[in-house]
Amino acid sequence: ANGTTRDRQGRLVTCEHDSRRVTRTEYDGSITVLADSYNGRKLNSPNDVVVASDGAIWFTANFANHIGKLDPRTGKITQYPLPDPTARDPHTPAAQIFGEVAEQTKRADELGYGIAWFAEHHFSNYCLCASPLMMVAHCASITKRIRLGTAVAVVPLYNPARLAAEIAMEHHLGLTCDPIGGLVQIPCI
Repeated sequence: ANGTTRDRQGRLVTCEHDSRRVTRTEYDGSITVLADSYNGRKLNSPNDVVVASDGAIWFTANFANHIGKLDPRTGKITQYPLPDPTARDPHTPAAQIFGEVAEQTKRADELGYGIAWFAEHHFSNYCLCASPLMMVAHCASITKRIRLGTAVAVVPLYNPARLAAEIAMEHHLGLTCDPIGGLVQIPCI
C-alpha cells in the first residue's frame, strides 16, 4: 500500500501499488475494490489519496500530469490536469515558498478544512520541505483548529532515536495527528 486515508464514514481508503488499485476496507474487514482501471487499462501506481467532503476520492496514478476523481457510488473516474510542479521559478526565495505554504495552511484552517499534511522532499523542485516536523510546528503556531500531520518522513536520513523523540514531543504538544485522532502515524520511506 502507498497512500491511505479515511472516508467520511471512517473506512480506510488505500492506494495499492503492487495490485494497481484503489480499495476501501469495510467495517467487517472485507476489501472493496473502488478502481483498478481507467479507459480499459490497469491503473499505474496509485499513490496519493484524499477524500473530499462530498465523498469523492481524489488520487494520483501516473495519469500523465493529471489527478483522478473517483465517484465511489458509480466507480467513474474523471481526470483533471495538475499544475506542473517543476514550473516553479527556481529564483523564488525559499522563504517566500515556505511563507506561501504557511499562508495556505492558515487559510485552509479558516475555511474549515480538517487536516493538512506535509511531506518531506529533498533536492526536488516539487517541494522544498526538508523537515515536515518543523513545518507542522510552525503552522501550529498560526492556526486554530486544523489538524496537522507529516505525510512522509525519510527515515534513513534521521537518527532513529532523535526522530522518535521529535515525533513524541510534537505529539505531546498536540501538534501532530493521524486521520482518526490517535497516536501520531508517520508514513516513512
